[in-house]
Amino acid sequence: MENIEFLVQGSAKEPYTVSVVNRGKRNLSAYCTCPAGENGLICKHRTRIFAGDTQGIVEGIENVPIAQEWFRGSDIEKALNGLSSIESNAKKAERVFKEMTQMLQDKIHENMTRNVNRPLDGIREKPIREYTEAAIRKVVTATHVKIAKRQIADAMMD
Repeated sequence: MENIEFLVQGSAKEPYTVSVVNRGKRNLSAYCTCPAGENGLICKHRTRIFAGDTQGIVEGIENVPIAQEWFRGSDIEKALNGLSSIESNAKKAERVFKEMTQMLQDKIHENMTRNVNRPLDGIREKPIREYTEAAIRKVVTATHVKIAKRQIADAMMD
């Protein structure tokens, strides 16, 4: 088992300590003493080091290439790539949800102004079902993003 450490200047007066532990077989753990890291969340200090970004590193900068090498093909890289994909899909779902909500509001308004006695005239059952299903997918996707973020943070702490 190998270990490298960095001191990274964050928003606090004192730098945070980032430790990366190579447990072998592409299994890494990464710890940070920042508030996010201490609370088991993903923090920018660890992800920046893995990305090769030396911003804020006040000690251990020479070890960034080692951390990057360990990161390539690791369990953490795979988890972060999966999270990125989930977040992308969640953003798309959010956009579609907003568009569908607006379409539904526009259609209801259009029909209400055209004929007060038949406010839902023209809105078929199928689009309403699609809007509802899209809204449900959005909630489910957002939940998956939260779960995935927690799992990745937990994996970094293993």
